[in-house]
Amino acid sequence: MIHQLFNTLDFSVDWGLLFGLISILSLVITWIIKTFKDPDKDLTVKEVSIENLLNKPNELESDLKILLNGEEIEQLNKIELYIQNDGTKTLNISDFHILPTVNLSGFTNIISLSISSSNEFTRCDSREVNSSLLELTIDNLESKDYIRIEILFESLNNDFESSFEFRLKEKKMEKRDLKEFRIDKHFGIAKDYNAFMIMPLFAGITVYGLTYFIVKYGLRIDLSDASKFSIGWKILFFLPTILTGLFVVYKWNKTIKDFHYGYKKVEKWHFSIKKK
Repeated sequence: MIHQLFNTLDFSVDWGLLFGLISILSLVITWIIKTFKDPDKDLTVKEVSIENLLNKPNELESDLKILLNGEEIEQLNKIELYIQNDGTKTLNISDFHILPTVNLSGFTNIISLSISSSNEFTRCDSREVNSSLLELTIDNLESKDYIRIEILFESLNNDFESSFEFRLKEKKMEKRDLKEFRIDKHFGIAKDYNAFMIMPLFAGITVYGLTYFIVKYGLRIDLSDASKFSIGWKILFFLPTILTGLFVVYKWNKTIKDFHYGYKKVEKWHFSIKKK
C-alpha cells in the first residue's frame, strides 16, 4: 500500500542548499503565523457613531431655547463607542501605563454617560477630568469582550475634537481620532478584502516556490516528468502550499469579521455605569 502511494525516487541530497531552503521556508511560515497571531494585550476601537440630536437654528437664536434639565444648551450630540480587548489575555487596571480617555474638547460639556460590557464580570468606571475629558478605569476585560460607551454632550457647534487614547505598559501611546473613524473604516474594509484575495495566493506561491526549490535543488529530484511520481508524492509536494493557503484564508476571514462586525454579535449588554 505504501509502495503504491510512494514509489522509489532517485535523489541526491545537497545538504547545504537543503538546510538553507528549509530555514527560509521556516522563516516564511513563522512570519505568516506571527502576522495572524493575536497580541497578548491590546485594546482596539471597533465602532464609533457620532450624531447631532438637537441644534439651535442660527436664524432663530434669539427666540428659540433648548432646555435640558432646566439648563439652556446650544447643541446636543451623542457619541457611541465600542472598544474590544483584541488580545489573548484579560486586561486589568494594572496593565495600563496611561488609562483610556475619551476627549471631547472644544466648548463641550458631558451631560450623561452610559457604560456597559458584553461580560457581566467586566467592570468599567469613569472619572471626569474636566468638563470634556473622561477617564476610564477598566478591570477584568476578558479576551474578545467589548465595552460600549454612550455619551450625551453639548457643544457650541460641530467644531469639537473627539479622540480615544491610552497606553498599555511596555507599548506605545495609542490614539484614535473618532471623527475620522468612519472614513478610516471604509478604506480599512476595502483594504482588508483586497488583501484577502491577494494574501492566500502570495503565501501559496511563496511556500510552493520554496518547496519546489527544496525538491529540485536540495534533493536533486528531476521534476520534468510528473507521470513518474505516485499520488503520495504529489500530495506531499502540494500539501504545504494547500495548508498554508487555507490557514491564511481562515485567519484573514476571521480577522475581518471580528474587526468589522464582531460587536454586532453581542446578545446582551451588562451595565457597569449609567449616569444622568
